[in-house]
Amino acid sequence: MKRNDTKRKENYGYSIKLRMQRWFCRGRFISWDIQSIIMAVLTALTIVTTVLMGFLIYSRFKMAIRQTAVANTESVVESAVDRLEADLLNVRQISNAVNYNIIQEYDISSQEFERQFSLLYEINTDKIQSMALYDNEGNLVAAEPLVNEKADAGAAQQDWYRNAADEIENIHFSSPHIQNLFEDGTYRYYWVISLSRSVDINDGEKPVSGVLLVDMKYSMIREILERINQSSDEVYYYLCNRDGEMIYHPRQAEIDRGLLTEESGQIKEYEDGTYELPVNGRNGSVVVGSISYTGWRLVGVVPDSVQTSKIQQFWYYIVVTTLIFFMMLLGVNRIVARKISNPIFKLNESVKAYETGKTKDIYIGGFSEIRHLGYSVKKSYEQIEVLMEEIIRQQNEKRKSEMDALQSQINPHFLYNTLESITWMVEANKNEEAVFMISELAKLLRISLSKGRTVIRIADELQHSTSYMNIQKVRYKDRFETEFLIEEEIKEYCTIKLIIQPILENAIYYGVGNMDEDDGGKITVKGKKDGNDIYISVIDNGMGMSEEIVENLLLDNGKVPKHGKEKHMTKRNKITFLIAEALLAVLAAYFFYSIFHGDVPPKKVAVIVENSGDKRWDSLLNGMKQAAKVQNLSLIICNTDEQESSEDEQEMIREQLENDVDAFIINPAPGQDTKQVLEQLQGTKPFVLITQDIYSYEADAASSFVTVKPDNYKMGQELAEQMLKNTSGLMNGKRIGVVAGNARTEESRNRVRGFCEVMEAGGGRIIWKYNQESKEDAGEILKAKEKVDYLAVLDPYILDEVGEKAENGFYSGAEIYGIGTSIKAFSLLDAGKIQCLIVPDLYEVGYESMNEIASKLKNSWYQMESHETEIQVVYKKDLFSEDIERKKRRKAMIFLTVSVLALSFPGCGKKENTSDRTLRVGIVTYTQDDPFINTMTEQIREDLKLKESKDMKILVSVKNGDNDQRDQDELVEEMIAAGCDVLCVNLVDRTAPSDIIKAARQEKIPVIFFNREPVKEDLMQWDQLYYVGCDAKQSGEMQGEIAADYLKAHPGADKNQDGKIQYVLLEGEAGHQDAISRTDCSVKTLIENGIELEKLSYQFADWNRGQAENRMSQLIDHYGTEIELVISNNDEMALGAVEAYKNAGYSQEQRPVIFGIDGLEDALEAVKEGTMQGTVYNDNVDQAGEIARLAVDLFKGNDISKHKLKDGRYYMSLYQKVETGNVDEFLEK
Repeated sequence: MKRNDTKRKENYGYSIKLRMQRWFCRGRFISWDIQSIIMAVLTALTIVTTVLMGFLIYSRFKMAIRQTAVANTESVVESAVDRLEADLLNVRQISNAVNYNIIQEYDISSQEFERQFSLLYEINTDKIQSMALYDNEGNLVAAEPLVNEKADAGAAQQDWYRNAADEIENIHFSSPHIQNLFEDGTYRYYWVISLSRSVDINDGEKPVSGVLLVDMKYSMIREILERINQSSDEVYYYLCNRDGEMIYHPRQAEIDRGLLTEESGQIKEYEDGTYELPVNGRNGSVVVGSISYTGWRLVGVVPDSVQTSKIQQFWYYIVVTTLIFFMMLLGVNRIVARKISNPIFKLNESVKAYETGKTKDIYIGGFSEIRHLGYSVKKSYEQIEVLMEEIIRQQNEKRKSEMDALQSQINPHFLYNTLESITWMVEANKNEEAVFMISELAKLLRISLSKGRTVIRIADELQHSTSYMNIQKVRYKDRFETEFLIEEEIKEYCTIKLIIQPILENAIYYGVGNMDEDDGGKITVKGKKDGNDIYISVIDNGMGMSEEIVENLLLDNGKVPKHGKEKHMTKRNKITFLIAEALLAVLAAYFFYSIFHGDVPPKKVAVIVENSGDKRWDSLLNGMKQAAKVQNLSLIICNTDEQESSEDEQEMIREQLENDVDAFIINPAPGQDTKQVLEQLQGTKPFVLITQDIYSYEADAASSFVTVKPDNYKMGQELAEQMLKNTSGLMNGKRIGVVAGNARTEESRNRVRGFCEVMEAGGGRIIWKYNQESKEDAGEILKAKEKVDYLAVLDPYILDEVGEKAENGFYSGAEIYGIGTSIKAFSLLDAGKIQCLIVPDLYEVGYESMNEIASKLKNSWYQMESHETEIQVVYKKDLFSEDIERKKRRKAMIFLTVSVLALSFPGCGKKENTSDRTLRVGIVTYTQDDPFINTMTEQIREDLKLKESKDMKILVSVKNGDNDQRDQDELVEEMIAAGCDVLCVNLVDRTAPSDIIKAARQEKIPVIFFNREPVKEDLMQWDQLYYVGCDAKQSGEMQGEIAADYLKAHPGADKNQDGKIQYVLLEGEAGHQDAISRTDCSVKTLIENGIELEKLSYQFADWNRGQAENRMSQLIDHYGTEIELVISNNDEMALGAVEAYKNAGYSQEQRPVIFGIDGLEDALEAVKEGTMQGTVYNDNVDQAGEIARLAVDLFKGNDISKHKLKDGRYYMSLYQKVETGNVDEFLEK
């Protein structure tokens, strides 16, 4: 068994060998001369080099395109963020102006309030849609422009109102929404972003809190983002809020319909910067920029297709450059190959000529190696000539014995193979075949020996050949046939034995032996007598020989190749290379042509709809435009009026065919004849019908044309079902009128049919049906119709006309249900003039129809398909729900130098590393005139010094922004440049920390904000931002409690004994979070504790003692002893009030009670002396200690979880009440 396996393997190897021999022998391989080999090697190297060069160029170019696209996107995002921040700041300043300059200055019932409120609105109408002031119960106090509030507006239940009431210290930005508070007689809706804030209203003597609403025009945001999106090709930009909810997206309508997904929810997890993220299932880059104060994120998306589309524009240039380089190298290769091979060729030709006797000269030339070879060959041939004579003599003596040797020759290899074949047959039990082989071998050997005779009969020679061929046929598995055609009369003649068998062996080995069974290999042996001569020929149909070989067959000139292969095919090889070069030249010419003629203009699609300028098509055309932009198609919207017949439409189609458009999107004209027009177009250009099919006399017949439309029959059904639903199915006796458009349209007929079938099944009585004809006044005609209880208006045009004339929800006593597509229809529904709307999604109609056309234009084999689009039922209660707003959005869319600064950090320059373990802390305050901040800054410096060790030195630099945020920003940048490790910032403007955050983040420097808290959205931009301070609300509440307790314990504080406390309030700074919270909470706490207050005046003194003294002096001059209580947002201003009364000469008994916040040492002394009655201690020691600890841990890279920061960012120190009874405890600290 093992032997059989071995044989099979050998047989398998032999089979492979045979196949390879056939491949070589049939001319499937070109023999190579030295020049061809050199050329081939150099060409291979050239190809590898060129391909690598092309790949490197491509990769580098692709990388450069990506880097450029990302860099451009980063630049656009940065500039757009700046623009958005500036616009939002302007609106915030408008809100501040309304609050501080109007609401807090004037009584709301005064004419000056109304005049200033109106004037501020008129000045800013380009930015804001409306302004409104609401009291604490949600009642409208004032509004601009002067419009009526909707009865069911419910302002107090809306998010913007609740946010302002819950967080009184901030201005709150809403998401984009439809302004739905006021009635608008123009039947229009406005998209706005609402800014709301808590305010204190002057309403006579009674202080009232309320909410100020400023509606910013959404168009401000949209126009900025539309502009940057229009200027970008594949890159696009969108805006979302901190929760990932979309504020603006250029393809919002597609996102709403699920046609496009955007991973905006993930963006909230990312800080500002550039990230590699999947974009629509492919690789891409995303650039994120944060809008300060709001927490909004502007996102620039760079999809991978940007690289693809850009590189396609330069692909031809790369290919042509590579091909030219390749062809130049081929030319160089040819020169090099010739230079090397020509001397070899000449030497070779001279050797051949010498061998044929044409010349005795051997070529000597070329490179030194070739010359040496020529000398050697020449010398060798001279020696050969000497030996030739001796060889000839010896050959003559041997020639006599050659015949004997030939006759007795039996190829041992043949004999061994034959015996092996017999052995295999016996082992395989093929006994008959084995007997046959042995018999034939015996005959062959018998004749070969022939008792030593050299001359035998021709019949015996033929028998010998027959036996030989029979054995060979078994060995070659009958891959060829053998035929003997011998004349009988020559068989008895005699011949030298074994003259046919060598020729037969040659025919097998060089002819038919390598042919397949199905190739029909055949060897024919013929014998005949011609006069006194006998001719024996062996003929085969193998591969044969070329004419050149035949001519040189009997010449000893070296031109006959061995084993059937040509020795040189130089000419053929040259042709091969020339063909390859020609192909390369043609390819290069093609790419050259593509470069200069490759800019194919986008294909044109003509859109034919009735009354193309009508607003009801806006959503449809927006869908088409968006799809055309994505698909790179040119959209031609034909300027049409009313299409009364197919002739009008045919004329429009003819004009556009002359304009050489590539496809059509058509709203079919009324009438049966339209079918013939479209059938003529069908074989010419692809087209899609929209909104309706062609009209047919058969009620439910559908055409074979591709349509994208809503199900008009279903729309009629749905309207009837809603009518039945709203009447609880009690339609018996109710009279119904049906109003539709042109009766010769599929749209009208199927809507009427669907409505009537459902209504009649539900028991409703349809009194009359009306189809509007061209130029008819539907309103006048309906007035003349018989009175009905319900009107079903199935045409959007008529619905707008009839609905506008309805009064109190009825039109001539009938409730209106209808199918509508315009914003006006929504307004009528909102106003209660229409009861229910069925709305087709025309955006989807436009989008899907354009996509079908695009697919057909890209691939002519594509079979377009019809689509039925969505419809929606809308009631008034649904109008401002989140889902419906999205539906309507689809329609509405929407330094000191570094060297100088380094002096403040002794021995400090730009950081190289932290191996020196020197902590450099930069402290930047808002001003140098705030004692509390100065005290706290010094405490931070002391606490940091205490943390120095032999392993860590601490350097502290303190600067102030001089009440200018830009100056503070520059100081921060300079500190960063000087090598600061940790920044501690007391902001000038808590709403504008973005530049500081960006600069610190770029250098990875942690920032600890203190005392003035940034808005949460800004603090959450980066995980290395922290805040240390106190809860301002708590301080206000404690101040109110201290004051309330004092007033209750000292009734004499009410100097005029009117049961009210007349008070003034000194506010720190307009818009400052602490000032807002302290003011509001303090007053509210007093009221909640039963103290009846009467507001005299609120004055801003910017936390400053001197300003407070001036303000208080003016108030003393104005109110005199009427002032019974002074509430101050901080101790500095409270001490200013004390100084004002001292300067005015008031005795302690004549002065009001005064309360402050902060627990400054001067204020504590004043409480002890009785010139102030209380304060709230702001623990600057605790806060400074936390700042020092946090700075050191951040520098060392320690775990900061031990700091127990709220939300991982906030450290809130607790306030403490200070009164006369406990003031000594605080003075001892």
